[in-house]
Amino acid sequence: MLDYGGGDGRWAIELAERAALVIVADVDEHALRSVPSHPRLQSVLVDGVTLPFHPGAFDLVFVNHVLHHVEDLSSVVAEVRRVVRKDGRLVIIEFDPSASVTRVFRFLSRYREHPCTLYTPRALIDLMRDLMLTAEERRLDDFHYGLVAAPLAPSHPR
Repeated sequence: MLDYGGGDGRWAIELAERAALVIVADVDEHALRSVPSHPRLQSVLVDGVTLPFHPGAFDLVFVNHVLHHVEDLSSVVAEVRRVVRKDGRLVIIEFDPSASVTRVFRFLSRYREHPCTLYTPRALIDLMRDLMLTAEERRLDDFHYGLVAAPLAPSHPR
């Protein structure tokens, strides 16, 4: 399992109880130093776009509240798709840009060094379809949604 953008590993430790191996990949070297010690947990510093893993290396890629920080969304999603096994899954959790709390967050992010771009579930589903992924939305609460995606077979019609 890959926890892409997993930072300090706060979710990875939970995932490691359910997986043979969880790799936390993040651009923040400082955050990765805080990844807990666990026999089924490893951390890897990445550049944010290119992942140092073989195609189809992971059964599951978990991307939790990361995509709104990404500048080149299609490249990142394509790279994450590359490392998902052909019968694996990609799980994404993001903020819903239509929620009132999220609109305040988006406004305040303008004053940060790296402003956030929030994506609707439809926008991410359309992007995934373009990258040969099928995706299904799952509403998590009033301001979060999840997507569960799977690679389409190369001959599968869009």
